[in-house]
Amino acid sequence: MQKFNKLYWAIIGSGDVVQRLVKNSFKYKNYSEPVIVISNNLNEAKSFSKKYNIKNYSNRISDIKKFSQINCVYIATPPHAHYKYINILSNLKMNLLCEKPLVMNYKELSSVTKLIKKNKINLVTCYY
Repeated sequence: MQKFNKLYWAIIGSGDVVQRLVKNSFKYKNYSEPVIVISNNLNEAKSFSKKYNIKNYSNRISDIKKFSQINCVYIATPPHAHYKYINILSNLKMNLLCEKPLVMNYKELSSVTKLIKKNKINLVTCYY
């Protein structure tokens, strides 16, 4: 398991669930910092980033690659999209925190298990 002095987050999603995480992250600003928020809706990402003083926002998952300090991604999207993001981000060697349910079926779970082992990353399911 990798160890970090500080977590630099990319956040995928901008709904109520992710807002709880971001509010709580301010308590731990010496250890945790959101770097970018990504949403399918660019206006929502912009509004979210402004509300929580996150410097960057986007509607493209590929923009995560622009920030070399990011070492963890929080996936707070509708459950049907989790597998897609886990697949993309694990191949980028990103550690992941994903809202429940992790995936939608056994086939996706089996695939995710193989990806995590192959890419040697951490994947944690979040229960708020």
